[in-house]
Amino acid sequence: MSDYSPFRSGYKISDIKKSPVKDLKKQAQYREQYEKWPKEQKVADFPTHIDLELSSACNLHCPMCHTVYINDPSFTKFKEERMKDSLMDFDLFQSIINEATQSKYFFSIKLNYRGESTIHPQIVEMIDYARYKGVYDIMLNTNGNYELVLTEQMINAGLTWLSVSLDAIKPETYKRVRCGGDYYLAYANALNMCRFADRLHLQVTFVDQKINHKEKDDFVKFWKQMPVHKVTTGDFYNPGELIKNVTAFTAKKYVKSDKFTCPQLWQRIMVLNSGKLYPCCHVFEEPEDLYLGKFPDVSIKEAWNSEKLANIRKIHATGEYRKVDTCSRCAYPKSIIKE
Repeated sequence: MSDYSPFRSGYKISDIKKSPVKDLKKQAQYREQYEKWPKEQKVADFPTHIDLELSSACNLHCPMCHTVYINDPSFTKFKEERMKDSLMDFDLFQSIINEATQSKYFFSIKLNYRGESTIHPQIVEMIDYARYKGVYDIMLNTNGNYELVLTEQMINAGLTWLSVSLDAIKPETYKRVRCGGDYYLAYANALNMCRFADRLHLQVTFVDQKINHKEKDDFVKFWKQMPVHKVTTGDFYNPGELIKNVTAFTAKKYVKSDKFTCPQLWQRIMVLNSGKLYPCCHVFEEPEDLYLGKFPDVSIKEAWNSEKLANIRKIHATGEYRKVDTCSRCAYPKSIIKE
């Protein structure tokens, strides 16, 4: 067994206060499966977590985001009114939830990937259905550029974890980092969610890069005064090596790790808006070497227990992640260069 590799280097999480927990026994089992089992390389017959891409389109085009550099940029879909084609069908969503909630090992979903899920017109219904079926943890990352009423609607529907990506404290910086976004709307939504701090986990995030680096401390200081549960600051990273001019963004230098064992292979399945299945969150361009089939032709359980995924786990178990082409270009196995 290889040494367990950190999920991602360069992240700093400031815990402000404990998140509300509704079931201590269930929470303990959930965290053991998600955090401990990957270290032990223990595999249940079903994933603990499923990522669901409600939309592959995004209403912003942030220059440091992988979606600007993939073959069919998510903002292009949004701008050219191809948004409908990027949305996950509600029936598909229901079928995935129906299968997942039959397993005692399944606990959580996250409702986003390459796009901005709040542009899906049925997101509240989807959250409500997941809650009705008994999903323990229903999570969402968002850029916060949505109508103010939506936050309360999603929380009332059953959302348990909400994270808003802001990346700036000043309007002029936000305009450069979060291109196409509305600073005041995003901050209004982030502040509005604080009203519900006793009902769900709340988080704000900051991607540290050259444009906003001088604002990081002020950002953390501001949000530490608020009733959020976590303030997360992370260094800029280059997903899939899609961004060629990294020196325009990065504030620190990193080198690829010699050995890396990805915990996601023991945690989750990724379902794209089309139903395509993958084992991790670094499959922006839908690579063949990590493709596990398409739901519902291939079930979540079949993909999770497939020979292909088992072989990928074996490779990672020895730390030889570079033997898988897509994994060799992943941004997570990295170590900081100390100068």
